[in-house]
Amino acid sequence: MERGETIGIVGQNGSGKSTILKLITRILYPTEGQVCVGGKISALIELGAGFHPDLTGRENIYLNGSILGLGRRDMDRRIGQIVEFSELERFIDTPVRHYSSGMYARLGFSVAVSVDPDILIVDEVLAVGDEAFGRKCLDKFGEFRQQGKTILMVPTPCQSSSSSATGDLAAPRRRQGAGTGRARRPELPFEYRPPVAVSPQFRDPGTNLRFS
Repeated sequence: MERGETIGIVGQNGSGKSTILKLITRILYPTEGQVCVGGKISALIELGAGFHPDLTGRENIYLNGSILGLGRRDMDRRIGQIVEFSELERFIDTPVRHYSSGMYARLGFSVAVSVDPDILIVDEVLAVGDEAFGRKCLDKFGEFRQQGKTILMVPTPCQSSSSSATGDLAAPRRRQGAGTGRARRPELPFEYRPPVAVSPQFRDPGTNLRFS
């Protein structure tokens, strides 16, 4: 996948769309090889990920900022535009345990796009939002494309990926009644390289993989 591209991953349930996104963001580790990413990533993959239910929306904005590597002063400069984009002014000081799924999606997306990422990764979580906010998100995708940022997304079933993506990546279909044996590995939208030896602190104890 080249810098500045916008790609939508399409496929049936269980075909590995979300798994690809989690490999790129290193939520999951590959069983072999290496995922190489150049640039700062901001991701919205699972609804409510990175939020603490007992904290308010405002407190969770700062929490997410710290997870993304931003300090208090950086978030102080951004919080106004985050709250405005999310349209949650009335509820921003309410604990997020009282938020609906759509409110979670609004807040999560607003934080993700506010941190000036080089690569934006978005799963199907925007499906829970309303139509007006969905159009607002597509407008933001358009702004990012004009700025030369890279976007990798899984479009919702009701959303045409062609409306925002410069290309589609079709995930492989699951074979009906497939027997035993290993399925052929699909083509992936990133460079796949053999592992290299690096410092031991980057070794994953579960898989014995090393990441550079």
